[in-house]
Amino acid sequence: QLYALLGQPHFQTKDLPNFRQRQRPPQDDLARSVMKSKVDKFRGRCYVVSGDVLSLIHMFAVDKGLHDKRMVFDATASGLNDALWSPHFGLPTVRCTFRSLTPGCWQCDMDVGEMFLCFWLHVVLRRY
Repeated sequence: QLYALLGQPHFQTKDLPNFRQRQRPPQDDLARSVMKSKVDKFRGRCYVVSGDVLSLIHMFAVDKGLHDKRMVFDATASGLNDALWSPHFGLPTVRCTFRSLTPGCWQCDMDVGEMFLCFWLHVVLRRY
């Protein structure tokens, strides 16, 4: 339960970055308004909150289906990914799930969208 409150700690392999390079806004007005609406939604749900910031993370939008965009947070450019390590964890593929199917079973394809935004970063990392 403590990890749910404070976030799961990460393994730090080097000093955390102090990345201050400002992100250039998208040149396209439509892309800019989509990114703003996504960020406003994140802030409204308290996935991103005001506070001290020690390092910035750039973000960009990628297509999600035909009519939507998904925000990608790029912790590589800031150096955060390079300063952290996490153990590999495998996710099942469709082929793996076939073994558990029995006659009459149903499967579905679910877009869990913002699920990963519900996992808090550890308190030490939130300012990065």
